[in-house]
Amino acid sequence: MSEDALKLEDLGHAYGGGAPVLSGVSMRLRPGALMAVLGVSGSGKSTLLRAAAGFVTPTEGQISLGGRLVCAGGREIVPPERRGVGMVFQDYALFPHMTVAQNVAFGLAKGPARAARVRDMLAKVGLEDLRGRRPAALSGGQQQRVALARALAPGPALLLLDEPFANLDAALRMRLGAEIRDLLADLTDGPGVGAMLVTHDREEALGLADVVAVLGPPTPGAPATLLQLDTPEAVYSRPVSPAVAALTGEAAFVDGEAAGGRAETALGALAVAPDQRGPLTLIIRPEQLRFQPGEGPCVIRRRRFQGARYHLDLQTPAGPLSVELPAAALGDLDPTLALARGATGRLLVEGRCAAVTRR
Repeated sequence: MSEDALKLEDLGHAYGGGAPVLSGVSMRLRPGALMAVLGVSGSGKSTLLRAAAGFVTPTEGQISLGGRLVCAGGREIVPPERRGVGMVFQDYALFPHMTVAQNVAFGLAKGPARAARVRDMLAKVGLEDLRGRRPAALSGGQQQRVALARALAPGPALLLLDEPFANLDAALRMRLGAEIRDLLADLTDGPGVGAMLVTHDREEALGLADVVAVLGPPTPGAPATLLQLDTPEAVYSRPVSPAVAALTGEAAFVDGEAAGGRAETALGALAVAPDQRGPLTLIIRPEQLRFQPGEGPCVIRRRRFQGARYHLDLQTPAGPLSVELPAAALGDLDPTLALARGATGRLLVEGRCAAVTRR
């Protein structure tokens, strides 16, 4: 069995002897997998990345790369340049006076194989025809591809991506992310390169990663911690806390009392897991909510037409909620009347709701 590409054990860090910004983080990344670290600003995402790279020596815990201990107990064991880690930055960090080919070759040892490796990497990222250009003559997406090729050219066991798509449009972000996944699997004959992607974009995290680590958010006097580490589907559909639910997507939170697979709430009896009992906070995703115009306790405060659906902001017995309503669900009703500001109706919740014990 291959060693973990990255293993963090009880990692924590405090800058300059101050209060810790991160505490008790343990996670494992297998070779060939892409892990997204998701969190708000200040939740320790960049600290984790910098610690793995060797730019920060964590004050607590230990780090192993490929089964080799590189840092432990506040002491650096393997320096950054010997860790075999590739890094891609948000601002690309390309050398402006060098050509595309020279940038990719920068981290490679001199020798007969160097030129061949550069050609191979540029072919993989689709830039072989631009090898003689300088970064200023490239688009943002092309510059990011050069940065990726440069990071992967030396054949690292671990690739670290520090919000690499933040300066790109949404469509290009997802396309480049998909290409990175393919490259990680194709670059070696073995299990592939593990990658850690730091992001605050939940769609990027859920859409690209094999596993998602949700951090924080930090609270006054308390450091950020790892809240949940699981597949994208699990952190979205089965969040372990309201904080995880809020970080991974839009959600409404309703208190209820559960027994026998049902929870009594201000919105009526809602389905929960059969083994859940007692006071709960139910987590309801927008796609579970439907609005039925007519007599009812819910009042429309605002509506937005979005082609195939309407986005409605409602005042409900459980408080303000935002819902989606398929346009087809209106049937013969006139939307200008049925969905006018101040119109009423009932809220329907479809499917089983995720829920956590209320404290």
